[in-house]
Amino acid sequence: MCGDLEQGVTNLRTLPTLSILCQDSNVDGYADTGSCVSWDNDSNPPVCTSASQTLPNTKAKCRCGQVPIGNLVIKGRIIVDKVTNPAGDSTKFTFDPSWSGTNFQLADGDTPYRSDPLSLAPTVWRSSRRRVGI
Repeated sequence: MCGDLEQGVTNLRTLPTLSILCQDSNVDGYADTGSCVSWDNDSNPPVCTSASQTLPNTKAKCRCGQVPIGNLVIKGRIIVDKVTNPAGDSTKFTFDPSWSGTNFQLADGDTPYRSDPLSLAPTVWRSSRRRVGI
């Protein structure tokens, strides 16, 4: 979006419909998107007809950051993949997930199990890889 803003008044602009990636970049449990705003103090600003022309005359006139998208909650999923060394072991291993009453089985090379979206309060979750020796 490009245009001139009036000083001392609230400036609202109608944006076209945008498609954005549904992601939680700052891990607070809510969807967000990156945004940058730049401004210039030129009393005779050049004509701005495209996003490539939205450059200020100094980097001090630019601010970028994550912007929340309303209160859109990002629900996590748990993905389980069985990988063996050496590769190709067809032995099925039964998983008994604590988040579900349904067990599932995987062998090396199977499509990874993906849980349904989890209905958990927003919190910080860390992923890890775990090796199990038998």
